[in-house]
Parts: sequence; structure tokens; C-alpha cells
Amino acid sequence: MTTKTKRKSSKKTKPSFGSAKKTIDSTQQEDSPAIKALLESGVAFHNKGNMQQALDSYKSVLAMAPGHPDANHLLGILMNQTGDSKSAILLIRKAIEKKPTAAKFHNNLGLAYKLDRRTMEAASSFRKAINLDLAYAGPYLNLAQLLTEEKKYTDAIKQYEIALELATDKSGVLTKLSSSYLEQGNIPKALENAENASSYLLPHFMEILHREMDSVIAASDEVKTLFKIGIIFQLFSMPYYAGLCMIKAIALDPNCAAAYGQFTSIASAKIMPTKNNIHAALIEKTTSDILARNDMKHDTMRDQVISIIDIEGAKADIDAFTITSDENALSFIQENQRLLEIFSTHCFLQLLKSSSINNLLVEKLLTKIRRCLFFAMLHQDSPSQLTDQFGPLIISLAYQNFLNEYVFFIDQDELFSIDAFEEKAKNNISDNTSDAILYVAMLACYRSLEYYPTISEMISNRQTPSMSDIEGLITLQITNPKKEKEIAKSIKQFKVIENITSKLVRQQYEENPYPRWASTFRLPPKSPRIIIAKGIYPNLPDDSSTLENPRVLIAGCGTGQHPISCAVSYANSSVLAVDLSLASLSYAQRKADELNLNNIEFMQADILDLGGLNEQFDIIESSGVLHHMKEPIAGWKVLEKLLKPNGMMKIGLYSELARANVVASRNIIAEQHYPSTPEGIRECREYIKGLDDNNIVKSVIQWNDFFSTSMIRDLIFHSMEHRITLPQIDKILSELNLEFMGFCVFNGDCKSRYLEQFPDDKTATSLTNWHTFETQFPNTFKGMYQFWLRKKAP
Repeated sequence: MTTKTKRKSSKKTKPSFGSAKKTIDSTQQEDSPAIKALLESGVAFHNKGNMQQALDSYKSVLAMAPGHPDANHLLGILMNQTGDSKSAILLIRKAIEKKPTAAKFHNNLGLAYKLDRRTMEAASSFRKAINLDLAYAGPYLNLAQLLTEEKKYTDAIKQYEIALELATDKSGVLTKLSSSYLEQGNIPKALENAENASSYLLPHFMEILHREMDSVIAASDEVKTLFKIGIIFQLFSMPYYAGLCMIKAIALDPNCAAAYGQFTSIASAKIMPTKNNIHAALIEKTTSDILARNDMKHDTMRDQVISIIDIEGAKADIDAFTITSDENALSFIQENQRLLEIFSTHCFLQLLKSSSINNLLVEKLLTKIRRCLFFAMLHQDSPSQLTDQFGPLIISLAYQNFLNEYVFFIDQDELFSIDAFEEKAKNNISDNTSDAILYVAMLACYRSLEYYPTISEMISNRQTPSMSDIEGLITLQITNPKKEKEIAKSIKQFKVIENITSKLVRQQYEENPYPRWASTFRLPPKSPRIIIAKGIYPNLPDDSSTLENPRVLIAGCGTGQHPISCAVSYANSSVLAVDLSLASLSYAQRKADELNLNNIEFMQADILDLGGLNEQFDIIESSGVLHHMKEPIAGWKVLEKLLKPNGMMKIGLYSELARANVVASRNIIAEQHYPSTPEGIRECREYIKGLDDNNIVKSVIQWNDFFSTSMIRDLIFHSMEHRITLPQIDKILSELNLEFMGFCVFNGDCKSRYLEQFPDDKTATSLTNWHTFETQFPNTFKGMYQFWLRKKAP
């Protein structure tokens, strides 16, 4: 501890603006009742996140009482929270002119200066606040954070230690102390403070953490220590430092699968920034290493890779490239170092080969470069000069277009030229030219190789030069589809599917097996109880649930990613996975065979017929399936009867509130008569991309499903879709003998915000409260409601 000055406790503990309500000066007796009422109203709106209403209230106060210090201060806070730091500085300065000794005014002025990147003035304001009120924890925390960002870790630690003495929220300060020690390289002190912070967590979650630590296989105690600190940071919503712990652990032990898995989980929720970051090279290497592994889910790394290539920073170059004529496009790209740098970034090329891209700017760039190189190769006698510069990109593009099922727009010029390009490719293959590989790869950018019969036959018969550079592509587009056709003959069928709606849904997925995927998580198996407990935290599975050696049913398994993940993750499990679509099941069985899994069985069946199964299950999961049935509750009742007493069930259903843009999109499709063919889907996507940003339909671009043919078909073209509300779910559960155990929510700190708003619901299981929360934040369940249930014992 660096100071002996006696300080009183303060409620202001977070290094942020905190609650607007706490900033009102209760001694402002000269305010009229009308002004006080307006100010209180503004604060109420502000705390609920209703920024426009809060803005109107604060401005109304200032219209009635120009120069009102609290109104200027509160309005300054709001401006800074919405990114307008310059206005915030002016407003809070005005407040300080009236009340120069208000410590909180100076503290929040410091935060506005910090956002405006005026760090010296920010530090000065924080120190003024400290001098005005030695018992006020806020400016110590904010000054410490500023010093941390300036890499002055020793000085930051001193400020955090003072704040720790004052703060009521000890855990928040302890985690920040831990992060500074981590940056300083003092791992033992980082662990000490992180463990002290974790003592404030719910006891049963600490039990889960300890069990998880026991399952971590690491090369040294230091690796395990970093892993543990990282997990604690995750629990306290500090994703950057959680990720930093994992990449440091991986650097010490490149075989620590658990650390890779946690990093992907962190990066999928919030990217690890690399710009102006001393850890940038390590972050990029870790990202590349993950994409080189086949036991990680690569689509979790999309946003991280897009951040690494800084695609937004290249927007002007991309815009210029896309409007360049065909005659000049190749020379433009060959001379543009910024775009060439993107095309040569290793982790970017890796991602193209293993996951569909979910970024419009990247799509715009890839669509143009595909066209550019296509016509360059078509019109040149030999494209060999392109091989060194663009060969790896063309091959990666072929993977990408196959994975997204050729969702990128193809114009008429390209369509009309494909036959001529195919002839040129055949000639190069026949002549055994070194360019043959590039021609094959470029054709695969427009259509799967299995749809070029002659070329496919020549490749299969190896009447070609060495194809080692595209062996994986050949496997993906020729070998695997052949395997799946053979596998389909051996998939067990439970009963002939007769339900009309089920037949329609099956047809969609026979045409578009959903989704295409290359890899999934294969981490050391854990007790299902631990996995479920992490999902429904802060609740806990009932002790009566028998989850050891579980028999698991996946009802609606698609192409297998879900059941394979369960078969790998749930210790000592055996899995039965059923689906309507034979094409999806064949894909799933092929993937399971590749992974040598012997605890999973696939079967073609309609959920409505599963009542004829002569067994019950410990765990049943059905995600994104019931809402595609004509009568979802009928299917749900079948599943409930198949669940053992005290068994656990995970359900995924579409939210009515979260899918307003999907409903609007479906209406557009009906009005414009877009067919659910690949061509119709591509045309529809172009129409949506061209809409005004304020059009609700345009917002479907925010969904990952927009970037794959089968996924967007499932999103907005589906032949049958129901949506539901939480009150409706509550009513259904009361009829089904199922107890709600908790949501699996994946969007950041959603549960912590819920618990702040509803502190009495300590298990976060009140569907009434969640409905209130979702009404305030309609995107909470943008993907789906995903939740666990327990079947009540008789």
C-alpha cells in the first residue's frame, strides 16, 4: 500500500460513468419541482438505456435553466457514452464552472478526455478528482486504467491498491489488479488477486471451475495457472485479458487443447484487437494455429481474422477496385499493396478454406477478385505469371465458394463464359500443363467439381499433372460427395416419413444439407453435469439428474456438427442422432467416420414417429427443429415422453421479438417472387444489400446465416417457420411436466446485466423477468432461445 491517508468508503467503484442516478447533487435546493422531476425522469431513461428520451429530458432542463450544472454534467455523460467526446468535454466543463469542487464532475471530464485521446488532460482531471475527494474510488480506478494502457504497470498497481481499500465492489478492483500484474509478467500475483476476486463468485460455480481445472492437460503448472486466471477473467466479463492468458498459455504449451478451445470461445464473443497491440504477433500466430487444427470450430475465428486483416481500413481500396473495369482490374490489384497484403495473410487464406466468411466488405472484395482472375485466365495464353502471386488465393477461393455454396453473386458475363473456361481447362489438363491446377481451382470457384463430369473423371482417373496442391479440394468436391452417396444406402430408416409438412421440410434439406462444416470442437470429454452447469449459470442441475454414462438423443441433427460435438464432449456417452434428410445424415456419418467415433448412431426419422422407440434418454437436445414442424408442441410432447424422469432437455426455438427483420424479409420474398433456387437466393441477397440502411430487412445482413446458400434459405426462405414468445413458452412448460433450468446466452455480458436488473432472481430462471428484459433488448435472443429443462419426477 502506497499511502496512509485515511479514506472513507465510497460507492463509486467502477472505472466508468456508472449509474447516472448517482451523479445528481441532492443539495441542489434551488431547483424547482418541475426541473427536479425532469432531471429524475432523464436519469430513469438514462439508466434503462433509453438515450433519446434521456437526451430530451436533459435538454428540457437546460432550456428552463441554462447552465444547470447537473443537467450539463448528465448530458455530458450521455454524449460521451454515445461517442461524442468533444461535446461531452464542453458540457462537463460548463458544469465545473458552476461547481468547481465536484469531484465526480472532474472524474467524468477525465473519461471524456480519455475517449478524445487527450491522455495528459485525462490524467490531470482524475488527479483533481482525487484531491477533491480522497475517499472517492472512481478516479483512482480510472487513473489506474489509463496508466495500464500507457504500460506503466507499477504506477497502475499502486492506484488499484488504493481503490481496493475504498471500493465496495472488491472483486472488480481485484480482477483489474490481476490484469496489471499479468501485463507486468508477475503471474503469482496475478493468480493471487484473481483467486481473491473469485471468492465473490457463487460457491457452486467455484466447484465447477475446480473440476474443470482438474481436466486440463497442460505441460506445466504455469500453463494451468494462466488458464485458471483466464477463466476467472471470463467470469468477470474481461474477455481481452482472458484471451491474453490463453495465448500466453499456448505460447508455453502449444499442445494445450483446452487453452485453444477457450481462446476460440473468447474470440467468437469479442475479438482480440491487434492494432497498436504489443501482443499482435502472438494473437495472429495463435489464430493461425487454431485454424490449422481439426479439433477446433473454425467459424468462431471469423471476426478475429477479419480484425487482423483490418478490412475496414482497406474499404477505400476495395471500393476503388470494385469499380475498376475488367481491362484494368488485374493491373490495379497487382499494384495495390494494401489488398495484396490481405490476400497474402496466412490466417485469412486458412479461414477461406475452413469457414464461410460473414462480412460484406470481404465478400465484395472476393467477388471482384474472382471475376478479375477468371477473365485474366480466360484471355491469357498462359496464366503462369499469376501462379506465384495469386495461386494460393485462387485455391482458397475455391474452398470458400464451396463452403458458402456459391452464394456470391455471379453476373451474366461470368455465366456465359464458364463453358469456354471449362474447355480451356480441359485442354490444359490434356496437355499436362503446369497451369492445369489453377484452371481446376478457378472452375471450382463457380461450381463444385462434381458438376464438371469430364474434368471430374479426368481428375479421378488421375489423367492430370500432379494435383498435390489441390488434393484437399478434390477430396472436398469430388471424393466426399461420392462417399456420401454410398453412405446414404446404409443409413437406417426408422419409419417411412408420411407427414406432409415433414416431407416438405425434408425436401429442402435434401437440396441444401445444412450446414456445410469443416471442423468442430474435440476437447477432452467432461461430465455432462459440468457442461450443463456452465450453460445455465448461475443455476445448477438438480442432484437427482442422472448424467453419468448418459444415453443422448439429438432430435434434428442436420449435417452432424451438433451430435458429434455431444458425442465427443459428454463423457461416457452414447448418442442417437435423427434427422429427416438423408443427404444431411450421410454428410454427418461421413464426418463421424473421419473422426473414428463409435459412440454415435444416425437414423432417418420424423420426430412425430419417435414415440415408437422402445427406450428413454438421459439427455435430449433439439435445437432449431421444433419451430419447423406444423405443430411444434406435438413434437415437443413426443420428446418429453422419451426423456427419463429427472433427465435434461435442451431446446432451441425462434424468438418472435428477435426475428422482426426475418418476418419482413419473408414478406419481401413473397412480394418479389424470389424462388428458393441458388439463382433466386443470389438475386434476393443483392436486392437486400441494395436497400437503405434504415430498412428493417437490411438488418438480416447481421446474421451469419446471410452468408451461405443453405443457411439463408433456412433463415428467410424456409417452407415452415413458427416463432414464439417467452410467455408462451412458460405456458407450454406448465403443461409438459418440464422445469425451466436456464438460458444458454452467448452474447457477452447478457446474464450479468439481467442479474443487475433482477437481483432477486438469483438463478436467472424467471421467464416473466426474462420477457421484460427481452422487451427492452429485443436482440438478446437473436439466434434462438436456447435453454435447458429438467423433467420432473413422478
